[in-house]
Amino acid sequence: MAQPVTAVESVEVIKGGETIFQGLLSRTRLGLTLTVKIHPSVEDFFSTQAGGAHEDPAAYGRQWVPKDGEAFRCWRFHPSEQTAKEMVMKGEYTLTSLGGPLLVQNDGAQIINLSFLRIVGLSENAGRSLSFREVCTEAEVDNLARKLQQGVRTFFTDFLRPKTINIVVSMQEK
Repeated sequence: MAQPVTAVESVEVIKGGETIFQGLLSRTRLGLTLTVKIHPSVEDFFSTQAGGAHEDPAAYGRQWVPKDGEAFRCWRFHPSEQTAKEMVMKGEYTLTSLGGPLLVQNDGAQIINLSFLRIVGLSENAGRSLSFREVCTEAEVDNLARKLQQGVRTFFTDFLRPKTINIVVSMQEK
């Protein structure tokens, strides 16, 4: 019996010496498997935004299959209208396509679906593994790995990188 063809690409995104995302993307004859571990600050961001509330990704899409057999719960994330528009305009990633494929359509272009970052427990132990019912060529797997890395970097810059703006207003008196 022939062995399944597998390509593996390890992707890490590092901020200031700390790994915020570590992913292992594998292709088999059954589809894609993504094993993800995130920094606790990423999960804390989503849990804070959710106010502790969860959503079931299967209610939105059926592309995600838990590798460990345990059903997923995801942090609720409903960005403001302005934030949602900015994410669409950037055209790099989405956080609002629970249960969907790794690549989703956005104004005719394909963007990476980072909604899996909302999975509860992704920062614990070894993270979580999920399979996608997708068939990809070797070049497509390489493209997915690049889009994952770039998308997570942009997400970090958009939402998690500290930013302070000093505002001073001076008036000249007469």
